[in-house]
Amino acid sequence: MKIEPTAFREAMIDWLDKTGVGATELSRRTGVSKAQIDKLRQRRAVSTNVEDAIRISACFGQSLETFVGLNRDPNSRDSLMVRIARLNPTQMAMLDALLHGLLASK
Repeated sequence: MKIEPTAFREAMIDWLDKTGVGATELSRRTGVSKAQIDKLRQRRAVSTNVEDAIRISACFGQSLETFVGLNRDPNSRDSLMVRIARLNPTQMAMLDALLHGLLASK
């Protein structure tokens, strides 16, 4: 499977725009340097390493393949992931606690 470098960059920019997540927040969530994210976003870098690409796609709840459009799931969770990505850290902790409680009750 070959992923075009521009496909990843465009997908990242699209997700950042859809979610309102900034480069600083994405860096904090993923461990990918803000400098690398800025280079991709500003098109000064065409590609990134696989580890960073996986971290960034996972931050938005996607596999790398789905993130760049190679695996279109008709039951996509994109809408939910966009909303989750907009949560602040306090809201994220509340959601995590809620999910933990829901899953524990099964």
